[in-house]
Amino acid sequence: MIRKTVAALAVVSCLPIAASAQDWSGFYGGLEAGISKPSSGFADDNETMYGGFAGYNYDFGGSVAGIELGYSNPEIGLSSGGQLENQLKVKARYGFALGEQGLLYGTAGYLRSKVSTGGDAEGYLVGVGYDHKLSDHMFVGGELTHNRYETIPGGGEAIANQASLRVGFQF
Repeated sequence: MIRKTVAALAVVSCLPIAASAQDWSGFYGGLEAGISKPSSGFADDNETMYGGFAGYNYDFGGSVAGIELGYSNPEIGLSSGGQLENQLKVKARYGFALGEQGLLYGTAGYLRSKVSTGGDAEGYLVGVGYDHKLSDHMFVGGELTHNRYETIPGGGEAIANQASLRVGFQF
């Protein structure tokens, strides 16, 4: 399934769609697919993830600030027992327009996942991303985040890095 999703995103990003100088202001939403690579506190290796996101950007004429809410399903086993069953992300974004169609940004925010054995794992994320407008209302992008769960039921912490491909629509 991940291969089909990645292939579809690659095909869409190559379509010759004209886009003029872009204003990044407004509401947006979309889908993401990627991989989560645990580095400590997890029992599993790489896991695929799928999810969605929605947010709002404000374009200051060269710089862009925004807030985003995301949900995905990494389903990664914890070394302390159980597994993360879902992931909720609330994050701030700040970046700079590159050329007429690109947006390079940094992001930081709150992270929470349900644990299969009960309770929630909580922590934070930091990362970078790039979005590229294909038209006035459609964009594709990629994002890399470092996720650190500092509060896990049963104790301990867990760290994972995630890479995702994103496709979205601005309203």
